[in-house]
Amino acid sequence: MCDEAKSKALALAGKALLRETGSMPIDILSVEAAVWPDASMGWAEPGYSYAQMLTEGYRITARSAGKLFECRVSGDNVRCMVLNG
Repeated sequence: MCDEAKSKALALAGKALLRETGSMPIDILSVEAAVWPDASMGWAEPGYSYAQMLTEGYRITARSAGKLFECRVSGDNVRCMVLNG
């Protein structure tokens, strides 16, 4: 995956975390390319169906407002979850 896609993923994750926490700064701890088996990006929710296709994106770990988050980004889609806090 290219640097432009990675930069876009970081920007989307940052915006999502700012909406979630209302807090700056956001410390990016890691960014890694990922491929998930479907469009849920590994976080399927009961009652929803997802396209069954390999979905490329980025797994981003960040800290904001004293909490540790993992964000998963593919294209314009971003989902963030609190890991602790």
